[in-house]
Amino acid sequence: MAHLDISWNDDVMKFYGNKTIGYCRILAVIPFVALMALTACDTPRSSDYESNHEFVIGEETISMEISGALDQEIPGPVFNSIVHEFQGRANGPIAIEIKRFGQSDEQVASNISMIKQILMKSGVRASQIIVMPMDAGNDLNAVLSFTANTVQLPECGDWSSSSSSNWSNTVHSNLGCATQRNLGLMVANPGDLQSAQTMSDFPGDMGAVIIRTYRATAGGTE
Repeated sequence: MAHLDISWNDDVMKFYGNKTIGYCRILAVIPFVALMALTACDTPRSSDYESNHEFVIGEETISMEISGALDQEIPGPVFNSIVHEFQGRANGPIAIEIKRFGQSDEQVASNISMIKQILMKSGVRASQIIVMPMDAGNDLNAVLSFTANTVQLPECGDWSSSSSSNWSNTVHSNLGCATQRNLGLMVANPGDLQSAQTMSDFPGDMGAVIIRTYRATAGGTE
């Protein structure tokens, strides 16, 4: 199998003839050709399962429309859900769009201040809040919105690779997929799969907010 030319002595040459020698040479070539064919059938695949089963990071807009009285709809279940999503997977500031048409400047400023205070009491930092003008034709009193990170998870169950013979010596088509998918399901902020968040200059800020809120509702002091 190491070389294709087979040496024969004179007696074998006389008995079998050139035809048999050619037949033996063909037998020697067949396994080599079969090996090349099997290797060509396997799709080249990286040995890194993370690149074979990549995450697709995207974005979506999450918003809350407020048509009623601000002091009645904020806070509330929808508002609390918005804040929870913002703290978990926001990709930018939270925007306050406030109605200005038909309201005095003092009333607009008061509404903005009220929403900001409620957001900050819920754990949103002042630097994470921006105010935007609302379309004059909008009948809503206010809109809260922000951009959130999303992730498209890899689909597992690709068993196209053979689990027994592997002539190309590449990793299995399904190797590492479950690890990647479970990681994507567990992560709080999909953006962390793309790049790590910067360190905050206030360590444990969420813990501090919880403690402050508990003390305030319990009638304690800072």
